[in-house]
Amino acid sequence: MRKQFYLPIMDCFFFLLTTLFSAGKVFLTTEWSKVMDKQRTEFKTLIYDLANGSLDLEHFPVEESKYIENEYEEGKPCYELYAGMLDAYERLCQRLGKPDSDDQDVDIIIDNLLEIGRYMSMKMYDYGCFFSTHQS
Repeated sequence: MRKQFYLPIMDCFFFLLTTLFSAGKVFLTTEWSKVMDKQRTEFKTLIYDLANGSLDLEHFPVEESKYIENEYEEGKPCYELYAGMLDAYERLCQRLGKPDSDDQDVDIIIDNLLEIGRYMSMKMYDYGCFFSTHQS
């Protein structure tokens, strides 16, 4: 079975959201995303989550999903890169003598690289917004 890496904050977010939905405390519609300011962290996170396929669009659709592709769908570059990373992770764990378990240091490396990618994605979004409104 392949290991999947998730950012800890995403686990907390999905737990909270699942808890709230099951308790009937949150109601989302496709209008929800329209009220978000495009500069707000929530909107940038929505775009990021759509691109990495971490949203359940079947149960909680959002308008922006019509325009943003899941970059981790089979056959796409991120899918291939992620699969290659998981294969290398398994080989490395075998070399470390932990074929059926995880290596904490390798997990930290991968999680930190994913967090760097997330941070850079948010910064690139901000730069794109800035340069789209400022002439050079």
